[in-house]
Amino acid sequence: MNVLFLNNDGEGFAKQIEIDGDTRLDKFLEQNIEDFDSENFVIRVNRQPSTENYILKDGDRVSASPRKIEGA
Repeated sequence: MNVLFLNNDGEGFAKQIEIDGDTRLDKFLEQNIEDFDSENFVIRVNRQPSTENYILKDGDRVSASPRKIEGA
């Protein structure tokens, strides 16, 4: 399965990432964001707020935006 990951944490990139079929959102973000803490990010799947235990599906679009930008 593939998901589109939009990382808005300073690096600002979008890329397709291949995942296993039973990947939870929190585990996916822990693997793809250094020092991930869900309280520090606004997390959306397919433009909608989502819970940490959401199971990702093929074609999902995941975005993670920091709540506070460092230095701002």
